Amino acid sequence: MANDSLTIQEYLHPTAEWMKFATNEELTGIEEIKQNVEATHQPIRDLTIASVITHGKFASVDGVVHFSNNHILYFCDVFTFTSASNKGVVKEIKSYHIRK
Repeated sequence: MANDSLTIQEYLHPTAEWMKFATNEELTGIEEIKQNVEATHQPIRDLTIASVITHGKFASVDGVVHFSNNHILYFCDVFTFTSASNKGVVKEIKSYHIRK
């Protein structure tokens, strides 16, 4: 997870917000988001990305995650970046998840 934590810090705006609608959570800032990722981490067996859509400073990705514990997560995550340039960082994430 150490490398993931460094990646999070590199690509998130310091005041980034993450809205997780399935669990009714709203996380704000790199530290809170990093702690949540570390606390909820599960080993992944398989990841299938169905689509990625980008336009300007917006992006979305959807797919399915199969975890090592045989749980399945269907996801759609919508990202807003600080700008459309390749120097933009994530300002907001909206996550729509269904677990099975």
